[in-house]
Amino acid sequence: MLLQMGERVLTSFKPDLSRRGENIELLAPAGNREAAFAAFHNGADAVYLGLKKFSARAEADNFAIEGVGEVAAFAHSLAPRRKVYAAVNTVIRDAEIPDLCDAIMELAETGVDALIVQDLGAARIAGRIAPGLRLHASTQAAIHTAAGVRRAAALGFSRVTLARELSIEEIRSIARGCETEIEVFIHGALCFSYSGLCLFSSLFRGRSGNRGRCAYPCRDSFQTEDGRSGFFFSMKDLGAGALARDLMDAGVASLKIEGRMKSPLYVAAVTDYYRRILDGKLSLEEAAEIEARIKTIFSRPWTRLYLHLSSRTDVVDPEAVGHRGVMIGRVESVRRSASGRDAVVFTPTRPLERHDGLQIELQGRGKPYGFAVENLTALSRGRWIPVFQVQAGHSAAVELPEDHPRIPIGAPVHCSSSQAVKRAYPFRTPRAGTYKARCPASAVVDVNPDGLAAAARAEWGGMEIRSRVSIGGTFDAAKDVGKTVEAARRAFSEISSTRFEIRSLAVRNPMGLFVPASLMKQARRELMARMEDEALRCADARKAQARMRIQEELARHFAGDRHAADCPDWSLLVDRAEYVGAMPESDLSQASEVIFRLGCDRLGDLEREARRVGNIIGRDRVRFSLPPVLRGMPGRDFRREIRTLLDRGWRRWQAASLDGWNELLDGSAGGVDIWADWPLHVLNRASAACLLESGFGRVTLSPEDSKDNMARILRQCGDAAVVVVYQDPPLFISDACVEAVISGRCEGPDECSDSGRRLTSASGEDALAYPRRCGTVVVGARPLCLAGRVRELERMGARHFRVDLAWRRYSPEDVAGIWRGCRTGRPPMKFHEGNYNRGLL
Repeated sequence: MLLQMGERVLTSFKPDLSRRGENIELLAPAGNREAAFAAFHNGADAVYLGLKKFSARAEADNFAIEGVGEVAAFAHSLAPRRKVYAAVNTVIRDAEIPDLCDAIMELAETGVDALIVQDLGAARIAGRIAPGLRLHASTQAAIHTAAGVRRAAALGFSRVTLARELSIEEIRSIARGCETEIEVFIHGALCFSYSGLCLFSSLFRGRSGNRGRCAYPCRDSFQTEDGRSGFFFSMKDLGAGALARDLMDAGVASLKIEGRMKSPLYVAAVTDYYRRILDGKLSLEEAAEIEARIKTIFSRPWTRLYLHLSSRTDVVDPEAVGHRGVMIGRVESVRRSASGRDAVVFTPTRPLERHDGLQIELQGRGKPYGFAVENLTALSRGRWIPVFQVQAGHSAAVELPEDHPRIPIGAPVHCSSSQAVKRAYPFRTPRAGTYKARCPASAVVDVNPDGLAAAARAEWGGMEIRSRVSIGGTFDAAKDVGKTVEAARRAFSEISSTRFEIRSLAVRNPMGLFVPASLMKQARRELMARMEDEALRCADARKAQARMRIQEELARHFAGDRHAADCPDWSLLVDRAEYVGAMPESDLSQASEVIFRLGCDRLGDLEREARRVGNIIGRDRVRFSLPPVLRGMPGRDFRREIRTLLDRGWRRWQAASLDGWNELLDGSAGGVDIWADWPLHVLNRASAACLLESGFGRVTLSPEDSKDNMARILRQCGDAAVVVVYQDPPLFISDACVEAVISGRCEGPDECSDSGRRLTSASGEDALAYPRRCGTVVVGARPLCLAGRVRELERMGARHFRVDLAWRRYSPEDVAGIWRGCRTGRPPMKFHEGNYNRGLL
């Protein structure tokens, strides 16, 4: 296959392997075949890629399994050896477990170096059917503390990709305090929410970001109730090149570039940029030039996020979305060209040529106005003359499209596509089929007067593969027996189109007969074809065995000694003490448990109310719950609060992350009753089994789940699963302060408003944004409520229901009415049912 770039056709491949950083991996994205080779050619130590299914970037080109094998074989052929990681980083629906088993088995056969995983059920399955595969915890797991890293290691992960929101000091502390490899993002697009904790796209648009189907609502414009509008959730791009060596010094094992949906050219340029930085081969002047190149390919404004930044206002770009380019001048005038069309006049700070792309920033449009440079003129001796290129510092006039908007004087002009930049990053792709994972095989050729027989044997995937062929013929005595042997060796040494390669050959020709080379080649072709057929048959058998093993194991796991309650029970979760303080004791007594979530009220107020409730319904029916994120909130030390409550004898808890789970285990001396809450995702029985066999008493089904999938889970583990029938799921949980973005100022964490700000998207979706001590939690204007589905859920097998009054600010007077209404199937306010009926994409 040839890859054509501009006017150059590149047919050979010889990557530059001379550049290496100091004991740190540079990990580049590969959304397609060309991007993978572009990354390796420009100095990547490893690439990460995804299949057409189970990839958190489902809209990237992605790979068929044969393509993964090709990239892995190529990477492993290089010196030094490069690596390939396969992303299986979506949450998995229960019905997808058989397909997931197949995908894991196939990836193991390609020789990939690790799987990148979010779903704990996927990790559990991989550990059972492909125990030799290393597991890397995806950033979608939102791990953000050393405790979370230790818990991931205990679950079998050898590497953790930390949440992007951490500072260098936090990263350093984690890397030095854990033996597990630490990976961090250094460049690329950013989500407004912690990755893995976003439900906006799923619940409002039916496309789950946790399943790679994000509709990017954070890039929409939103309007406040007082008429202000902007892209209040649209993050800038991470660009932390200046901090790359600081991250090396912090003990990070791998620096990761985001961009599986970006072009091969983008991958080439960004990989080259960071390779040069890590190798110490980039001056300040060169860095500025390469950064400008990257920005012409694709870029929003760059930010270092929170690596060295305390401000929560400099990370969002509320003025515009999408590709901006690099600024190269300002509009000086608009003149009439010789063809009679309008032309924009400016003095570029970089060379400009025909077929480049320009974008002009216009106030109030939301996106820059873009067009191609088709007709270009330059001012020379007082005359405008047509040219192919204009040098920096010379006046240029570019014809505008006929339907152009008004172009104001002084508007910034950006170069959004550059032919020169495209020529600066040529890369080569090997011919398709050149690289393949090869399995060594041995063969024996027997020559007899009436024919030729050949047999082969190989060890593949833990199984022995054998085949045999016979070819009839009449052979005469050879004049030179050595030539027959040599013909056999040449024929069998040819590279086959199959996965097998003959490394050992024995030729038995006791009568010294002559065999034509064509028959030797025929024997090799037929023998290798039969070996491939046998390998495929064995692979299918192994996959079938793996599917059956997992399904039987899950059935046994949930057929144990668990006893379903005769009558369903109801628990109540609150994040403010005043909610239960306003409830009559008769209502409180109906709760099987009252759960107090840390993070909103002061600890003393929350514990005081917990003691009061314990005196009414019993202390053994009071539980404390941890929020999904245990860092980044000024003035709160959740680790200290956990230990304080444990020391005071509170033994019933609920954890919503690997971080919180491990903090509870570290802080207690045993005897702690822990339940799992979202976002410890449970969308399949394997995830439930992983959590339950790890010591959790109950698991919580995901708020983005559908009726059909819930039914599959509840049928087998309904007695261990909690269904939240009323909640305000956080659409975004962010360390960015949207209030500061809207107002343009930050009053400090102690001055945050307690009331939510209503925001309406351009698509008409209403949401409430609540400040959370320099961060933001966004919920829908209407709660998610399944109260009308309780009887249906009971028939599925549900036995534990919960009402959550958290995240949204409620009036204490309304709490008892919501509690009663949910339990009687009559919720007291407008609501939605999320993906319950429409299904989960």
